Order: sequence, then structure tokens, then C-alpha cells
Amino acid sequence: MLLGLTGCIEQADEKKDTPLLLYEDAEFLDWLDDCNSIMLSYADYSLDAIESENWYSYSYWSERTQDRANKYLDEVDGFYLSYNYDRIRDEYKSYLLDQERAGYYSYLAAEAMIDFDYSSAITYLEFATDYTEKATAHIIRCTDMIEDL
Repeated sequence: MLLGLTGCIEQADEKKDTPLLLYEDAEFLDWLDDCNSIMLSYADYSLDAIESENWYSYSYWSERTQDRANKYLDEVDGFYLSYNYDRIRDEYKSYLLDQERAGYYSYLAAEAMIDFDYSSAITYLEFATDYTEKATAHIIRCTDMIEDL
């Protein structure tokens, strides 16, 4: 009888040493909140630069947006998430991809404005606007998904 109990204890010890995979849903939401805060501040700075026609500042914040979106794209897959949160991650990745593209074309538009190449600037701004609208749709869907949890 004691031998059987010893076997159970040994098995329990083996299970205790096995790492337990836990979902990181709460950590992901905190990370998402931090990311959104920074991305929104960059958007505000970019808008201020456009309104003041400061193309150097617009170039700077557009490039920061692109860089930050790429940074977050590198980080977003580092969370072990439950099914519903995994869907949110996929939507957020689409948002980040569109933000990266919007930042890229905004940067090109700013540089074209600095060079007085208005035709190219208009073309780049149209692309940037298209990607910004797509990013906005993704973040709205992402927010709706979070609210539906």
C-alpha cells in the first residue's frame, strides 16, 4: 500500500516541475492599452504638424509611427492568449500593419512637401489616408471585440 502512495507522490512531484501554461490575456490588454496610448499621441503630434504646416515635424512623427508600429508588430506575438483574445490580437496586428503603411506614406508625403513636390505629396497623402482609414476600422473592430468579452 505504501509503495502505491510513493508512486503517486513521485508523479505529483514530476507534474509540479512541469511548467503550467497560463493565458496572458490580462497582460496583453495592458500592453495593448500602452501601445494605443503611444500610437494616439503620435497621431496627435502628426495632426498638429499638418495643421501648422510643419513638414519637418510631420516627417519626424510619421517616421516614429512607422518605427513604433514595427516594434509592436515584433512584440504582439509574444503573448500566449485564449481564443477570444487571439482574435483581438489578429485584428490589432492588422491595425499595426496599416499604421506602419500610413506612417510610411505620410513620411514620403512630408518629404515631398519639403522638396516642393506637391504632386507626389498629394499622391502619398492619398495612400496615407487610405491606410489610416483602414487602421481606424481595425481599431474600432478591436475595441468592439474587447467590449464584447
